[in-house]
Amino acid sequence: MMDCLVIYIGNAYSENSRSYDGEYRYSVDIRDNFNNHEEKIFLPLREMGYNIHKAFLTNKHEKYYEFVNEFADVELHYDDINNEDFEIFKDYYFKIKNRNMHGPGSYWSGGRFQKLEHKLPEYDLYVILRGDTHFKVSIHDLNIDFDKMNWLWPETDINYFKYPIEEAREIWGSEFQFWDHSWRVNGNAFNIIPQKYINVFKTYFWADHMALYLMLNDLGPIISINDVNLMLGYDKCYTSDVRFCENPVYKLTKKILETGLESGFVDKIEDL
Repeated sequence: MMDCLVIYIGNAYSENSRSYDGEYRYSVDIRDNFNNHEEKIFLPLREMGYNIHKAFLTNKHEKYYEFVNEFADVELHYDDINNEDFEIFKDYYFKIKNRNMHGPGSYWSGGRFQKLEHKLPEYDLYVILRGDTHFKVSIHDLNIDFDKMNWLWPETDINYFKYPIEEAREIWGSEFQFWDHSWRVNGNAFNIIPQKYINVFKTYFWADHMALYLMLNDLGPIISINDVNLMLGYDKCYTSDVRFCENPVYKLTKKILETGLESGFVDKIEDL
């Protein structure tokens, strides 16, 4: 038997929280998805011969220790990201000389790996799982390479879906502009990482969509695109934000309470 550590990331529980970009307020409860994760992720991994262990690397919410005691068998010790940490990540990110990087997503989820007090315990496999993801398919339906770092798809920018398709193609050429120039990948929803890559992965994961870009630029040719597998293949781009583009793998169960805040974004108030 092999051992797998599932690391829950993101916002595991909150009521009426403000999104990182100020566009909406939402509530979320990770418990809404446990049965789905058991069916779509954990049971298939057990069938492949993995012992499943679980840990939380989420926001330090009011129910955090209750969740750890009830649902996790591995406790990770870390401080949560604060505003100063966020600004450091942001300043570094926007000093990167890459004209096609566009929006990075959020630094909060991946940034918590930088706040760990100790080295991650060693497992054969790590599954990095955003708490509010509800999977439409089993991992049996994904093309996973257990010897490589696995992301879901090549990521395009949300702006590609804000324009009529003809106008978007005129501006960027194609949805693959961001992958072709920046190795842009889906954000902090679902990754499968073998043990030999976990230290590299957790070092760069704070950069979200641009994690692979930084990794390849800093560590190539030691780490190259040959160390990467896209579980949905290379034929189609999506954007991780399901408000703009549905994808075949997951939906989000956060509940949008209020929209149109700082940025003027307006959407229906509904469950994502």
